[in-house]
Amino acid sequence: MSRAANPEQYQLSLGQHLLELRARFLRAALAMAVTTAASLGLSRRLLELLLRPVPEIFFFAPGEAFAAHLRVAFLIGIPLAWPVVLYQIFAFIAPGLYPAERRGLAILLPVGTVLFILGLAFGYLVMIPVVLVWLRGFATGGVTAAISLSTYAGFVTRALLPFGITFQLPLVVGVLSRIGMVTAGSMAGARRWVYLGIAVAAALLTPPDVVSQILMALPMVVLYELSIVIARLIAPRTGDA
Repeated sequence: MSRAANPEQYQLSLGQHLLELRARFLRAALAMAVTTAASLGLSRRLLELLLRPVPEIFFFAPGEAFAAHLRVAFLIGIPLAWPVVLYQIFAFIAPGLYPAERRGLAILLPVGTVLFILGLAFGYLVMIPVVLVWLRGFATGGVTAAISLSTYAGFVTRALLPFGITFQLPLVVGVLSRIGMVTAGSMAGARRWVYLGIAVAAALLTPPDVVSQILMALPMVVLYELSIVIARLIAPRTGDA
C-alpha cells in the first residue's frame, strides 16, 4: 500500500511536523501529570499492596515517604493517561493513513490500555516476587535486610513500567503490519537480531540482576512471536505473509 496515495501527510514542512510532535508530546506529558496528581489519594492503598512481598520496610528521611507515594501515584497515573498517550501518537500519524486505516485505530486505544495493565500485572505478580526471593538468597548468615521505602518504591516503578511498555509490541506490530510497513515474513527472518535486541533491552530496562532480565526477555520473545501471528492475520492480502 503506497503512502503516496494519501498526500495529506506531506503538506506540512519538517519544522511544522516537529512542532506538532512537540505539542502532542506536551499534551501526553500533561495528561500523565494530571492523572498522577489525581492518583495521590489512591497511592496509600496501592503502596500497601506493593509492600506485601517485603516483611519489613524503613524510611530514613522526612520526605522519603512522600516521595514513595509520589512514585506510586505515577504508577497509577500512567495507565490512566495511556489512552491519551496512544491517541496523541495515532493522531500524529493519522494524516498519512487511509480513511479505513484511521477508523481501525479507534479500537487500538482500549486494546493498548489493556495490554499496558496486563504488563504491569505480570511484573507485579510474577517478576517482583521471584526477583525478591532470588535477591534475598544472597544474604549471608547474620545479615538483616533494611530496605528503604524510597529505594523499594523506585525498584518497583523501574521494574513494572517497562513491562507495561513492552506489552505494547503486538499493538505496534499490528498497526505497522496493517499499513504495510512490516510483514510476518520479514519479522520471522529478523528473529536472531530481534532476540539479540531483546536481550540488550532487558538488560537496560530492568534492575541489574539476571533473574529480572530473564523474566523480561521471555515475555518479550513470546510477544514477538505473537506479533508475527498477528501480522499474518491482519496484514493486507498481498501474498507476502
